[in-house]
Amino acid sequence: MPRRLIAAFAVSLIALPAVAQDLRGAFYALPREDRKVMQEYLSEPGFYGSDIDGLWGPGTERAVRAARDTLAFQGFAETARAAGIANEVEIVLLYVQTADFRASIAERR
Repeated sequence: MPRRLIAAFAVSLIALPAVAQDLRGAFYALPREDRKVMQEYLSEPGFYGSDIDGLWGPGTERAVRAARDTLAFQGFAETARAAGIANEVEIVLLYVQTADFRASIAERR
């Protein structure tokens, strides 16, 4: 395996906890009511199954990542970033309230 590939893989493994920390920080940058709204929207398709409490935990992290993995998210996120929204979790919050999110969920089933 080429050294560059090994180095890139090692850096990506080190970056994983940082990405999780970034999502957590972005989540807590939102008002608590917005965080709870997001958990409610994520619970409807079964992405989130814990208490609607506005707190970050493993269930919220899994749900946020699952929403980001749906088909329409990348296009939505690019548009949101172009509009000046930098908070990744805020983008997820806006996204889960759209018809694009609901359509993407239907396509997953």
